[in-house]
Amino acid sequence: MALPNSNDLSVIGWLASRNLEQLGTLAKLRRIEPAHCQGLNSVASALLDSGNIESALRSMHRIDLEVLAKLRHPGAKPGAPATLVTPVVAASGFVDEAGDSPRLLCAEGDLAILDALHFSSKAPSPRAAKALGPEAAQKAATAAWSTLCQVHDLVRELSRKPVATTKDHKLSPTNAKALHAKLGPGYDLDHLIRLSFQGNLVTVLRGEILPTSTWANWQDASREDQWFSVASAWWANAPVWLRNTVLEFPENNWLENLEPLVAFGYPLAVAQPELQQWIVDATSLGVIYEGVPTAWARDFWAGKAPQSSLVASLPEVTPGVYVNEDFTLLASGPLSGTHRSSLDLVAQLELGGLIPRYRLTAASLLQGLQEGVAAAAILPLLKQVAINPLPESVVALIKDVCRKAHDRELSIDGEHTVIRLSSPELSSELKTDPALTVLGLRAREGGDPELWELSSSWPIERVLNTLLGGSYMALIVDDTRTPVVSALSHGVHQAPPPVDDLGLALDSLYADIQEAQRLGVPPGFGSIIEVATRTKTPLEIDVTMPDGTTVTSTMEPRSLSGGRLRGVEIKNSVERTLPVSRITAVRPVGPSLN
Repeated sequence: MALPNSNDLSVIGWLASRNLEQLGTLAKLRRIEPAHCQGLNSVASALLDSGNIESALRSMHRIDLEVLAKLRHPGAKPGAPATLVTPVVAASGFVDEAGDSPRLLCAEGDLAILDALHFSSKAPSPRAAKALGPEAAQKAATAAWSTLCQVHDLVRELSRKPVATTKDHKLSPTNAKALHAKLGPGYDLDHLIRLSFQGNLVTVLRGEILPTSTWANWQDASREDQWFSVASAWWANAPVWLRNTVLEFPENNWLENLEPLVAFGYPLAVAQPELQQWIVDATSLGVIYEGVPTAWARDFWAGKAPQSSLVASLPEVTPGVYVNEDFTLLASGPLSGTHRSSLDLVAQLELGGLIPRYRLTAASLLQGLQEGVAAAAILPLLKQVAINPLPESVVALIKDVCRKAHDRELSIDGEHTVIRLSSPELSSELKTDPALTVLGLRAREGGDPELWELSSSWPIERVLNTLLGGSYMALIVDDTRTPVVSALSHGVHQAPPPVDDLGLALDSLYADIQEAQRLGVPPGFGSIIEVATRTKTPLEIDVTMPDGTTVTSTMEPRSLSGGRLRGVEIKNSVERTLPVSRITAVRPVGPSLN
């Protein structure tokens, strides 16, 4: 890292004049990290870092870049008006507007990338794309709905079987393969997980992806409100060059004109391949269809409620599913959220998406019972969803599972798991099964001899999984023999409240600035002296004399302690000591070393 110079000192002085809101805006525009906020000197170093400067320039509009280019090469005739600084440039820490004319706070060489730009280029003038017809609009709405259904299927599966994730919220190939096998083909898991995280539908807890309480509310919302929630979070994460370009040209065809518009408005932005991914995302969310923005997307960008436009183009839902003798439940078209939620309770999803396929199994029915579905409610629930009368085989399966589910009831007794059986034959069956030897089953000590109870030292969920793996139906129950709802489902979890580390760091930094002002110390005084002492940089120091006059001394600081500044006066090469209480201003000598 380059040693600090007078640019650092100028930036420190500029930073010390900012209020808390301005510091927050600066941190956002320049991507300042909490670690950079330990002091004004560390913030200044971050702002003057060449990589940070280049990154900021690549996110700036050509109007802002032109201002910086003019300040780098003024070339103005005497008496010409000063360059007008745009709000973005003023807030980004590139320019100090104090004084007669704005001046750069960074080295001119750091802006050399601007030399290749031609600001006289003519702006493209694309024609607005024609509004989508009803058929195309319905296809876009159907694509959006399909994506929402896939998000629902994914998070629902994660609620039952969480998967481990990497630090950057990616799935390992093994976990991705397992989810694909469970959900079926056609799922872009990376895209869906990204949408789920952005929408706060899932969170990471102990290294696993789990649904949040937001998900619990989202899955019960209407289709249009689900879309608005997911699309809003997705759009909030779009890069500035995409958001601003689309807001300026909301009727533009993304496939035909978006890239040249971005290239003109943000000539230093590296849009590809990121832009292509955003186009794919926008298509899947029904924001665009074949590049043309949808009516609800245009309403969204205009700040209007987009739900009514979306609802008008959504396809009709099918009245239910066909229940077949082979225990499959087939939808003939898009399934309503209410019917989908009902089937999720008692059936296994075999093929997800907009038109799903379910299968009724003993395991899925048992899971429904464990998750709180009453045995007496299962047949009415399926009759309500089914278009056709329930086949006898389906009715028989449901009755058989409901009758046998309570034959083996699991509960906790201290550090042991208790298995209560409905007959002595079932007790003998479990004790003699070689596959269950690992459970170490034995008669429960002190138990009621007429209840046929066995005991295991294994945790209750491991005992349950072992029994289910051996094709034994069983339920975890409480003291009233009611199934414990959370036994199989991992439920939902409150996403940890976001910790605003940057906000806290900026609060602390600003508090230090305010404390210095309260003590009458010049803005950024401590940081400027620290840098100047380390780099042996001369400073101009204004000192108020006892008679009220102000004297300016040029000194090279050596130390600051006990409320006194010690240094060498450049003019006479004499060491001097100045009381801090009488110093009213401090600044680097002459202009910045550009």
